[in-house]
This record gives sequence, C-alpha cells and structure tokens, in this order.
Amino acid sequence: MLLPHDRARYVGEPVAMVVAESAVAAQDAAELVAVDYEVLPAVTESRAALATDAPQVWPEAPGNLAIDWPGLVADPEANAREVDAIFKAAKFVARIAVTNQRIAVASMEPRGATASYDPADDKYTLRVCSQGARILRDDLIAILKVPKEQLRVLTEDVGGAFGLKTGAYPEYLALMLGAKKFGRPIHWMCVRSEAFLTDNQARDIHSEAELALDENGRFLALRIRNTGNLGAYMGSVGAAIPSLSFSRCLPGMYDIRHIDISVRCAFTNTVPTAPYRGAGRPEAGRPSIAPPWSRRWPGRSARTREP
Repeated sequence: MLLPHDRARYVGEPVAMVVAESAVAAQDAAELVAVDYEVLPAVTESRAALATDAPQVWPEAPGNLAIDWPGLVADPEANAREVDAIFKAAKFVARIAVTNQRIAVASMEPRGATASYDPADDKYTLRVCSQGARILRDDLIAILKVPKEQLRVLTEDVGGAFGLKTGAYPEYLALMLGAKKFGRPIHWMCVRSEAFLTDNQARDIHSEAELALDENGRFLALRIRNTGNLGAYMGSVGAAIPSLSFSRCLPGMYDIRHIDISVRCAFTNTVPTAPYRGAGRPEAGRPSIAPPWSRRWPGRSARTREP
C-alpha cells in the first residue's frame, strides 16, 4: 500500500489522493474527503520509543528498535573491552550528552512531479525535481518490484535540494499508478503548508560521549552511544546517518587511536528523517553549547585541545 489504509503513523502522513482537471478543482474535492480518525497512543522521542512500555509503531519491530549497529570494527565486543580498560586506567574522563534537535525543512522550491504511463511499452515516465535521477529510480523500482527498464526518471529544474529531494516519496508512486489507471499524465506540486507536514526532516540524534585522557591531557580513547530517531518509516539512507555517516567523521582532526561507537535507531510517530545539509557530519561536530564536563577533569576548558 502506497497510502495507509488502516493507520496513519504520524501527523501529516498522506492518506488519500484526489485527481481532477485542475489544481483548484482538486483542492475543492479534497475538502469533501472525510477521514474518521481514532486517536491512538503515540511516541515521538527516540529514547522514549525504546522504553519497555512505549507504544508500538510497527508490530514487526518489537520495542520500536529499527537497527542496533555495533560500529565498523571487525570485532565490536573485543574493541569495547579494550576501550573500557583504557577508560578504567585513564587519569581523567570527560563526559557530554548532546541532542541535535530535529530540523523541519522549508525549501524555497517545494517538491513536485509529473507522471505518465505508456501502455504499449508498459513503461512509466516520471519528471521530478529530484536530487539524483538514478538514485530515485532505483528506490522506486524496488518498491514497485519492476525492472529498471520499466521506469524513466527525468530531473530538470531541481531548485534547492540539499538531500531533501533524494529519496522516494509516496506521492511519486501514487502519481505513477494514477497515470496508469486514468491513462493520462498526472501533475502535482507541493504547497508550502503541505511540505511542512510531509517533507522528510533531519537530525534528531542523541549522543552520549566519553573521552579518556592521560595526566597530560592527551586523548586516549573515545566512546559514543548514539540514539537516532528514524520517524515512522525507514528511508533508503535514513539509518546510515546516525551510524555510518556519523562514525566516518571520527576522530576528526584529533589523534585518538581507540574509538568505540554503537548506534540504536528507533521508529517513532514522527515524519521520517533523511539527509539534509550534512547528513551525519554536523552531528559528529562539536556541540553549539558549553558541555557539562566531568568533575574528574577540574579546571579544564571545554575547548581544550590535545597537546
């Protein structure tokens, strides 16, 4: 199902498509659509979603756990033990907890697409302001379960993208199937209020980090535990942002030989998160607020660097 038929999992999730001769007629017809909603328990924060008593977003994902990623090392358990030993022997330990808040995108040029279908060749054509025609095509054919030769994606005027317009959205698939059903091209252009509710959002990662130092302030080991909020659905690269993209930025410009990072991502009743302006890189950078450094390292500035 491209549109939910029994449950909307976040505010703004599309539940119906209206096809008309003009945008004005479609808007008038949409006013006649009546949806009978029953309010259900919901959870919007990632750590709350992973609690034992949290409302379940998907029955197929017990505990709302989408991924439990142990990092890039070959033997995560052995690496964790080695880092733990370094922390126990370290002279100083600094700790910080940072939440990179969720970002709602407000692009000047909203999303839009025109879909058509050729019954003679059984082929779709989608003209869409996407960030990458091939990436979007591959996402769409995986959902439709059709060969790549059956879909042509054209990207011309994109406007601002910054990751927002990379992946597949349900509107694109609904347009394609609508074009096949009605035998004529179907065009759709997102309006500002609609975009604010339905466009993929970004960030929403909570990080708890620890830094082990020797008596001279030299960095010995870094340990990070990330909790990412994927929203109600997992996109093609959504889970990679708080895990792979984040970890590839470590240790930055510092000489830290031992790093232990693990990531858990949760499903929540929120708009899905996806790439937007950095996609994991800004989250791995330094925080914008002064961190609460551990009292085991007194008298040191939050910006003190390795000698």
